[in-house]
Amino acid sequence: MTRKMAVCHPESPHQSHGLCPRCAMQKYYVENKEILRASRRRNPTSDMLFAAKRRARAKGLEFTITKSDIVIPEFCPILGIKLAVNGGGGRVADGSPSLDRIDASRGYVPGNIAVISYKANAIKSFGTVEEHRRIADWMESMKQPHPAGAL
Repeated sequence: MTRKMAVCHPESPHQSHGLCPRCAMQKYYVENKEILRASRRRNPTSDMLFAAKRRARAKGLEFTITKSDIVIPEFCPILGIKLAVNGGGGRVADGSPSLDRIDASRGYVPGNIAVISYKANAIKSFGTVEEHRRIADWMESMKQPHPAGAL
């Protein structure tokens, strides 16, 4: 039986325990934090799949991948750093595996995803190929010895 209550979110139907579905879920996550964290460590591909599906739905993107499409390599294919699930003690770390959409204009479809490091994905997220080339060219030029005062 559901009923309206002025407890947490009056616009939402409430269950007999007095919480709306949103608050009940939040309470569940708080009460089971350690169990959920251990599950993510044991099943990182399931967690990535669930999170990707949620992002796809929120952004209106196509979503056709399955758990078998997500392969976590030992090392990041871009930066070469070792990937470690929850290497940051429960926090996202540079070497945390991250599901990347290779072409950000497309959805989560086979052939358009790769697991890379969080650090590589963060760097990739903020620029175009041309912008990354310009940054790399500039960084290379900064390695060159400059005449005194040329900077």
